[in-house]
Amino acid sequence: MIFFVRTAFGLILQSTLWLIRQKDDTPLILVTIEVAMPFLLYYLATIMGVSGILAVVAAGIIQGVEREKLRLTASRMQLVSANVWEMIDGMLSSLVFVLLGISLPLVWQSALQNTLVPWWQLVLAGGLIYVIKLGLRLIWSRYLVWMHKPSQHRWLDSWLMALSGANGTITLALAFSLPLTINLRGSLIFMAAVVILLSLLVPTVVLPRIVGSEEDKVDDLASWSKRLKLAAITQLEQQVTTSSEAQIVIDALRQQLQQQHGFKKQQQRALFRQADLAEQQEITTLRVQGKITADEQRDYLKFLTYSRFTVDQIWWRNLGLRLWFGLHMGHVSHDIQTAQETFMTSPLVMEQQYWADQFTAKGRSIRPLEKSGYHAAMQQLTAERTVDNRAAVDVVRRYYHERHRQMNLAPADSDIVYELFLQAFHVQYELVQAAFKKGQIPATLAQQLQQEIVFDETGYIQNQQAFLS
Repeated sequence: MIFFVRTAFGLILQSTLWLIRQKDDTPLILVTIEVAMPFLLYYLATIMGVSGILAVVAAGIIQGVEREKLRLTASRMQLVSANVWEMIDGMLSSLVFVLLGISLPLVWQSALQNTLVPWWQLVLAGGLIYVIKLGLRLIWSRYLVWMHKPSQHRWLDSWLMALSGANGTITLALAFSLPLTINLRGSLIFMAAVVILLSLLVPTVVLPRIVGSEEDKVDDLASWSKRLKLAAITQLEQQVTTSSEAQIVIDALRQQLQQQHGFKKQQQRALFRQADLAEQQEITTLRVQGKITADEQRDYLKFLTYSRFTVDQIWWRNLGLRLWFGLHMGHVSHDIQTAQETFMTSPLVMEQQYWADQFTAKGRSIRPLEKSGYHAAMQQLTAERTVDNRAAVDVVRRYYHERHRQMNLAPADSDIVYELFLQAFHVQYELVQAAFKKGQIPATLAQQLQQEIVFDETGYIQNQQAFLS
């Protein structure tokens, strides 16, 4: 079996390595080969007259060993492959439990009706198998794993490895593959179910007592993640705060904080109403002072009215605005393509473009009014900000920042945005490195934070254009 699997897997692995050496390490190709490999080995094993399931299991073990040799080779492929296999593993494990849940009532009835082996003996047998398996994993972890690495908590690591993970799923899959005519099929499925249930229940009770509560670790991760974002924001605010590029990066970082801590929609709506009222009062004051005309005041207040409809995020209003702007722009341009593009564009963007065009058509500019209204809204939000509503305040601020950037500032330079994002990520990396060097955080937490930063970088690189729209 091992020789067959090793030979077949070796041929496929050599083909993969050849593609990598040829710089053809496209994840789509290599991950497809990895996913198809178990099916191919299963088919070849059945032709050879050996167990296909055991061949796939052996191939998985060999593939894990061979993957470690790649190290930093084809890093992108390894990242995509790890995510794909994590999804497949989750779906297949869930499928096993679904099959177990469907079959368990019938298996339980079969166990009760079994006159040769009472059901309680099957339970004891399953429990004994679990205990033996636990002992073997503990001994293997303690005396055969990482023996070349010194550790002050070897037994703790061994207990964690022995207890962690659901056990018995492969046995259950083998039992399900048995023909229905075999009398012991139901008993084997029942014992496998006992092992699986014990492997889920025992760690739930024992592991928290060994390693402590996970809540503290989650709180530490969330707390340090917040500190990283705030450090990057503070660094950028100390350097530049007026440029549109800096505001894009700062808003993106604040959005992450908002998603982590959450806020109430009622707070957001109330704050927007207050900011909107402050902007209306500012425009009215400009009219009273004679700085703008009555037509400018009326048109700008109409613009604010449509903006309120959109910011409320009520779907039927959003759809109505899309239809209205689409039909209007199509009528003005006499082009159905323009109408379609307008309908697919965010109403917020179309409102700003539409009313800017309306002002221009009348020989006026909307920019001075928007600038005054923007500053009035910002002052109101600053006055209203408290510890409880700061996340909601940041959401409303981001709306006004985006509007002001699109209507009053020059288009953002993508190179500067890229540079500022790199600077923000660099600040976070340095903070993690300094905290780890000083012993403020353990290596596991530092790795989690580093992984979070890497994912943020990847997300930005793959969606750069979205930050400039």
